[in-house]
This record gives sequence, C-alpha cells and structure tokens, in this order.
Amino acid sequence: MRLPLFLFLLTPGMEKEMELEYRIESLANGGDGIGRSPDGRAIFTPFTIPGELVLARVEADRHQILRGEVIRIVEASPARVVPRCPHYGACGGCQLQHMDYAAQLSAKTTIIADVFQRVGGLQGIPVLPVIPSPSPWNYRNHVQYHLDPSGRLGTQKRASHEIIPIEVCHLAVPQLEELRKAMNLDPDAGITRVSLRAGQDGDDMILLETDGDALPALELEMQASVAHSSANGTLILAGNTHQVIHSTAGDFFVSPQSFFQVNLEVAEAMHLGLFASLPEEIPTALDLYCGVGFFSRTLAKRAGRLVAIETSPSACDDFAINLESLDNIELYQGSTDVILPALHLHSDVILADPPRAGIGTKTLDAIVACQPAHLVYISCDPATLARDANRLIQKGYSVISVQPFDMFPQTQHIETVVLFKKNT
Repeated sequence: MRLPLFLFLLTPGMEKEMELEYRIESLANGGDGIGRSPDGRAIFTPFTIPGELVLARVEADRHQILRGEVIRIVEASPARVVPRCPHYGACGGCQLQHMDYAAQLSAKTTIIADVFQRVGGLQGIPVLPVIPSPSPWNYRNHVQYHLDPSGRLGTQKRASHEIIPIEVCHLAVPQLEELRKAMNLDPDAGITRVSLRAGQDGDDMILLETDGDALPALELEMQASVAHSSANGTLILAGNTHQVIHSTAGDFFVSPQSFFQVNLEVAEAMHLGLFASLPEEIPTALDLYCGVGFFSRTLAKRAGRLVAIETSPSACDDFAINLESLDNIELYQGSTDVILPALHLHSDVILADPPRAGIGTKTLDAIVACQPAHLVYISCDPATLARDANRLIQKGYSVISVQPFDMFPQTQHIETVVLFKKNT
C-alpha cells in the first residue's frame, strides 16, 4: 500500500521537499516561526508571524529538523509590515523587519518566558515586558563587514558564508553609513573583516583585520582613526589609539579591539535599572566579565572593595584607564574559571555579564561559594541564561526579576538582566 504523500516525504533520511500549508503557532528563540507538519513535528519557518497561514516549501535538514521556506502568505498577520531594507531576507543580519515594532517587543517577551520553561524547566518565572529601544533604527554604534571579491563591503548571506555587497544598512548610526560609503578598499589587500565604530565629535574608528602582516591600503574621504589587526597584534595606522564614548554612566576610553555595547541608549537604560535594584552601600562587590568598566565604575563607587575579572588584554588596559581615579579596585586578567575559585572571596553583590556561551560550571560553582546576597546576571542568549538560572536555583537562589531589553531591534537577539537573591 502506498503511504500518504506527506508521510513518505517526511520520513527521516529523505531529502526530497514538499509543499505544505500550515498556521504559525509561535516564534522560536532565533526568530523563526513554528508551524506543524501533518505528523505533528515542528516546522521552523523564517520571516513569519504567529497566527499567519502560510504555504511553504518544507524539507528536513541534515539533523532531521524540518525547515520551511515561505512560498506565499495565505493569511497575513495585522502586525506584518513591508521591510525597510532592500537586502532583508538575503542578508543574515536581521530576522524581524517584517514585524511592526510593538509585535517584535511582545514576541521577545514571550520567547524569554518560553525558553525559561522549555530549556530551564522553570515555571512561573516573573518575566517583565521588554524595554524598547528609543531608536528602533540606526542605533548600532559598531558594525562589522566582510569584503566581496571586488572589495565592496558587505554582509554574510543568510545561512551562508557568501558575501552580499550592501547599498544601505538601516541598523548603523548615520555617521557609520557615511563612513562606509566613503571607503575604498583594495580587494587584493588580504582584508578579512572591517569594523566601524562611532565615537563622539567625529572620533570614528576603522579596524582592518587581515590574515597576514602586510599593511593594507585604504583610501578614505573622511576623517577617522585607522587600526590594523593581525596575528601579531593591533597597530594604529592613523589617528587616535582610543575612542572616547560619552554616556550617562560617564566617559569611557575604548580601544579598537575592546567590546562596548552597540546600542548606547539601551545600555544606559540597563545601567539605570540594574543599579536601582542594588544596595547603595556594598562591602565587597565582584564584577565578572567586566570589559572596559561600564558597570564597574558605578559598582566601585558603592563598594568598599571591588574585584573585577576580564579575559581581554585590551579591555583590561581600557579598564585601568577608565577607573584609574578609584583606589578600591582589584583587576585580574584571565579566565573566571581559573581566577575566581583561587580568590576564595566572600562577595555581597556579584555582577556577571558573560559571553553567549553563558557561565561555565567552574565559575558558577565559585560564584555560589562567594555566597552573594544579590547576583545580577546580564545575558545575550536566552537559552544559556535559562540553563544557568536552573543551576542557580538548585544551589539556593531565587529569581527576583527578569527584565529584557531590546538592545538589538529588528533582530532575533535579546539582552536580559536577571536579579537573583540568596535564599535565607
């Protein structure tokens, strides 16, 4: 007996694709809509909105996860809008431009709550509505580009390493768009990546990354500092060694390879909300993954003693400049997995802002051993945040609040600040 068409085509191991009509039920962490195949399996479908009925081409990837590519929106959501960017859908930078901004915020709040339940196994966690970005467009003060074979700046194609030359980016602040358009790069110079970061008073920075040591040629019709990064380190080719970034938290020196938040307005809102939840007087505080000291400076002013740990040498150098006027700080350069367990600290407040991979097991155990009354966890990845939240709850901490911030409008990414308190 011949099996029904959908069962035959969706059998594991089959690479053939088929067309299906289905309704989008929710958004996954990552921005894809989720529909269901006739046999009940989830179909991850980009550029869709919950409630929409879509006709899509469906096939299983190499991990046998079903992927859908929309052929036609049969019933559109009222939240659907025309994407602003002509590269949307091809460029891999944005995932949510087809949704109005209110719908993006609502979806991100739901995603955080869902990931806490599904990944963290945590029920009833208080997730507050996402705090919006004051500027949903042209907010990024730091953008990265690759070069196509002709030397044009571009971005990676969605789900590919192919470079798409771009004519416009609606996420970059206007001065970086002007800088990008003014650049003329030699396609044979061996440049692998170009980073542009906006500073104050026209103090923009261009970082050229190459595989080899040869200095690349650059023609520029605007004033900017230029640095070259290779395996041998970073060399300033023109202009200043650092940028100065003005914020409500103070002025910060940032060198070309150091990280700084890309959406300054949202970073300032995070800073304000975070410190509103912490005591005014803290005997001992600990700042893990401290970067150039954006949160450390305020934390140090409240603490009798601040201990900070950071792996990046350039960020540590910047930290030393930015906090040189304070004498109650100890800065350690290296891995938190190695340094923190060796310090044998008691800390009243710990602030942790780890990379996307989250907090490693050794660091998390060392945090618990410090017995902080308050722990602030800043995360850019909901899944690793939910995993670590579960571990902290198992070790005697409660979640007081989960506050997402829309650091990255038009994209899947979500920045979240979680306040934990030690159970008494």
